[in-house]
Amino acid sequence: MTAAGMALDTAWPWIAGFGALLVLLIVAQIVLTLRQTEALRALTVRQESVEAQAPADATRTAEVQEAMAVQQRRLEEALESLRQARDKATRADRASEAKSAFLTMMSHELRTPLSAIIGFAEMIEQQAMGPVGNTKYRDYATDIRQSGQHLLGIINDILDLSKVESGRESLQEQDIGAQALFDRVRALLAVRAQEAGVALGFDVPDDLPVIRADKRRLVQILVNLLSNAVKFTPAGGSVTLRCWATPGSGVVFQSIDSGIGIAREDIPLALSVFGQVENDCAQQGTGLGLPLAKALAELHGGTLDLQSELGRGTTVTLRLPAYRIVAPALAMEAPAKDGPDQDAADLRQADLRQTAAG
Repeated sequence: MTAAGMALDTAWPWIAGFGALLVLLIVAQIVLTLRQTEALRALTVRQESVEAQAPADATRTAEVQEAMAVQQRRLEEALESLRQARDKATRADRASEAKSAFLTMMSHELRTPLSAIIGFAEMIEQQAMGPVGNTKYRDYATDIRQSGQHLLGIINDILDLSKVESGRESLQEQDIGAQALFDRVRALLAVRAQEAGVALGFDVPDDLPVIRADKRRLVQILVNLLSNAVKFTPAGGSVTLRCWATPGSGVVFQSIDSGIGIAREDIPLALSVFGQVENDCAQQGTGLGLPLAKALAELHGGTLDLQSELGRGTTVTLRLPAYRIVAPALAMEAPAKDGPDQDAADLRQADLRQTAAG
């Protein structure tokens, strides 16, 4: 073998290995190129998709911004309405305070001269200082006294109502026995019911518990309710005060009459201040009795409800909460600050209010 042949035999493995390596490199380049091409194609497709989606996203963004602007405007309008409502409420509160202050001042200013007018008219009527001569003057004195009592009753109710509405009225609470309460109410209303020809009854259980309340105000509520019932019940009719107490219902008083009644749609008017329901009754009130009774009931934490129907009478329900019931073991009526003199004063005050209501 020649030297060239030997050299070729020796170099051939190296040539073969280099060729194989070259083939591998070529194959790897081809694979890499294919992958890059695929990635570029995918990137192109994505770019085209993004470009196609861009107008839709822009439209959606504009819609969202417009909706947010609308909501912002609505919020600003709501805030402005709230500010206006707050300003109106503030002005209304100030007006209410001014009204209450004015009524309080005027009531005090008017009560003093009216009391003098009533007192002097009563002296003339009773001829306390000797005969007045012509009996006509006594009749005039009676008219003056009754008119003065009517005005004084209205003024007292306005003053009471304004004090309650302004939050300046406070309760003088004490333990009240049922017998003492209903005896007082009966004494204040018996003559008026008799003169009207109306039967006045009391449906009260013997075991009614002691009640914790403002005695004067509670009597005032019941007298207002019952005197209203008597006023709007024709002669021969009946008025009944019913009462019961349970832990579930609290203390419940009901004034039930067989009078002319009120149309259902007029009930809110009857409970409003100065609200007067049109009817055929010759006697018309001032529209203060029921609202005042309702305000005093709420001051006790209770409620006042009126149910009525034309020609079928009226039922007014006063509910005091169960915490107003005094446990029998703890029941002890507070010492009475009102002796006979106070009883007479209460009778006189009730007469003034009843005259005003009439």
